Amino acid sequence: MRASAARCVGLALLLAARAAAASETPPRVDLRLEPAEVTVGDPVTATISVEVPAGVPVAFQDDLKQWGKAVVLSIDAPPPETNGDRQRVRRVLHLAAYETGELELPPLELRMGEGDAATVLRSDAVTLRVRSVLAEGEELADLRPPWEPPPVTRWLPWALAALAAAVLLGAYLLWRRRRRPAEPPSPPRPLLSPDAEALQALAALLAGPRLGRGEIKLFHVELAEIVKRYIHRRFGVPTLERTSAEVTHDAQEAGLDADALALVVRVLQGCDGVKFARQRPEPAGCRERVEQARTLVERTRLLAAAIPDASPAPREG
Repeated sequence: MRASAARCVGLALLLAARAAAASETPPRVDLRLEPAEVTVGDPVTATISVEVPAGVPVAFQDDLKQWGKAVVLSIDAPPPETNGDRQRVRRVLHLAAYETGELELPPLELRMGEGDAATVLRSDAVTLRVRSVLAEGEELADLRPPWEPPPVTRWLPWALAALAAAVLLGAYLLWRRRRRPAEPPSPPRPLLSPDAEALQALAALLAGPRLGRGEIKLFHVELAEIVKRYIHRRFGVPTLERTSAEVTHDAQEAGLDADALALVVRVLQGCDGVKFARQRPEPAGCRERVEQARTLVERTRLLAAAIPDASPAPREG
């Protein structure tokens, strides 16, 4: 009789424990975007946090590189905040988006606990609004049509005669050069480091006549060329005939930190706005953009003596 009563009591306790476990609400995952509305390429911070019992392990997606249509530049892991027998665990994601519109960012997952007893928790989806660098109603400047050669006319015989004369003159000069004794080659010019070359070019741009003449577009064309050549030489990122968004993405893959990448975005997007959207900043704004480029170079300058081979500077239309 006593054994039967003990079994009944044990069964009742087990059922009560299961009912309590089933009624326990899983922790809520909080997710915040700051700011929730930006322009293309601006930095965004996403903070995901959850409150769990102290000592319970929580695993986040710390290897996340792409979140929806947003690029994850880096992830910070602050220490947990403990309050009695509870702790709040957080991750801070640094993002950038290079497409305009309302971007739907899917829920983020995390695991609470270990092994078979682990519980998968999910945040809510969030929306990031991305504006264009163009003002409302502003359009890109019309592109020039491709050049078409003129039809062949009466000048063709004269052109052929001039070509023949140039060939004969070149052959004569080559013959005379071969008769002369060979001159010793001149020593190669010392190659500037990427940062020294870029800082020298930025100083020459500010000291040049572009701003005084009001040549704002040419000023920003040269500024973009200086920044792209520095990125190419310093990090090996190809920049020839590539858009600012492509250069920024490759620079992020090459290892630039979030602050340096934000400077790249500000300078190149600002230059694009002047070159293609007919924006016309004041001279003070132009000098501020050069200062941003100088800060980028000084943050990422080479500390070693080795200097990579220079490549031809990229040219932009």
